[in-house]
Amino acid sequence: MGQGHDSSNKNLPAIKLICTKEYSNVNWNADHDHLTDVNWHRWKEHMKRVFINCNITGYVTGEIVHPNEYGDPDGTHNWDKNDT
Repeated sequence: MGQGHDSSNKNLPAIKLICTKEYSNVNWNADHDHLTDVNWHRWKEHMKRVFINCNITGYVTGEIVHPNEYGDPDGTHNWDKNDT
Protein backbone atom coordinates (compact mmCIF):
# COMPACT_ATOMS: atom_id res chain seq x y z
CA MET A 1 0.00 0.00 0.00
CA GLY A 2 1.33 3.46 -0.90
CA GLN A 3 1.78 6.63 1.10
CA GLY A 4 -1.49 8.18 -0.07
CA HIS A 5 -3.23 10.99 1.76
CA ASP A 6 -5.62 9.97 4.52
CA SER A 7 -7.72 12.92 5.69
CA SER A 8 -8.57 11.10 8.94
CA ASN A 9 -4.89 10.83 9.87
CA LYS A 10 -3.74 13.70 12.08
CA ASN A 11 -0.07 12.77 11.61
CA LEU A 12 0.78 15.26 8.90
CA PRO A 13 2.57 15.49 6.59
CA ALA A 14 1.22 12.28 5.09
CA ILE A 15 4.14 12.17 2.63
CA LYS A 16 7.68 12.10 3.96
CA LEU A 17 10.44 13.80 2.00
CA ILE A 18 12.87 11.34 0.40
CA CYS A 19 16.49 12.23 1.13
CA THR A 20 18.08 12.00 -2.31
CA LYS A 21 21.60 12.07 -0.89
CA GLU A 22 20.93 8.56 0.40
CA TYR A 23 20.72 7.44 -3.23
CA SER A 24 23.76 9.23 -4.63
CA ASN A 25 25.29 5.87 -5.56
CA VAL A 26 22.50 5.35 -8.12
CA ASN A 27 24.10 6.86 -11.18
CA TRP A 28 25.14 6.00 -14.68
CA ASN A 29 28.16 6.53 -16.84
CA ALA A 30 27.28 9.66 -18.83
CA ASP A 31 28.32 7.94 -22.08
CA HIS A 32 25.75 5.15 -21.63
CA ASP A 33 22.68 6.71 -20.02
CA HIS A 34 20.94 8.06 -23.10
CA LEU A 35 17.90 6.14 -24.22
CA THR A 36 18.09 4.84 -27.78
CA ASP A 37 16.19 2.32 -29.91
CA VAL A 38 19.06 -0.12 -29.39
CA ASN A 39 19.27 0.02 -25.58
CA TRP A 40 15.55 0.31 -24.72
CA HIS A 41 15.24 -2.99 -22.81
CA ARG A 42 18.45 -2.52 -20.83
CA TRP A 43 17.54 1.10 -20.06
CA LYS A 44 14.00 0.14 -18.96
CA GLU A 45 15.25 -2.59 -16.61
CA HIS A 46 17.87 -0.26 -15.13
CA MET A 47 15.24 2.45 -14.54
CA LYS A 48 12.94 -0.05 -12.81
CA ARG A 49 15.79 -0.97 -10.45
CA VAL A 50 16.50 2.71 -9.77
CA PHE A 51 12.82 3.34 -8.95
CA ILE A 52 12.77 0.35 -6.58
CA ASN A 53 16.09 1.20 -4.90
CA CYS A 54 15.07 4.83 -4.40
CA ASN A 55 11.58 3.94 -3.12
CA ILE A 56 9.87 6.01 -5.83
CA THR A 57 8.01 3.33 -7.81
CA GLY A 58 4.70 4.50 -6.33
CA TYR A 59 5.21 7.96 -7.82
CA VAL A 60 5.88 6.47 -11.26
CA THR A 61 2.87 4.12 -11.14
CA GLY A 62 0.51 6.64 -9.53
CA GLU A 63 0.04 4.46 -6.44
CA ILE A 64 1.17 7.30 -4.16
CA VAL A 65 -1.64 9.82 -4.49
CA HIS A 66 -0.96 13.54 -4.43
CA PRO A 67 -2.30 14.91 -1.12
CA ASN A 68 -4.73 17.80 -0.88
CA GLU A 69 -2.63 20.95 -0.68
CA TYR A 70 -5.09 22.65 1.70
CA GLY A 71 -5.34 19.73 4.10
CA ASP A 72 -1.65 18.80 4.00
CA PRO A 73 0.55 21.56 2.51
CA ASP A 74 3.78 20.00 3.81
CA GLY A 75 2.82 16.58 2.43
CA THR A 76 1.97 18.23 -0.90
CA HIS A 77 5.37 19.95 -0.98
CA ASN A 78 7.13 16.68 -0.14
CA TRP A 79 5.14 14.75 -2.77
CA ASP A 80 6.05 17.31 -5.45
CA LYS A 81 9.77 17.12 -4.56
CA ASN A 82 9.73 13.32 -4.36
CA ASP A 83 7.91 13.07 -7.71
CA THR A 84 10.53 15.30 -9.31
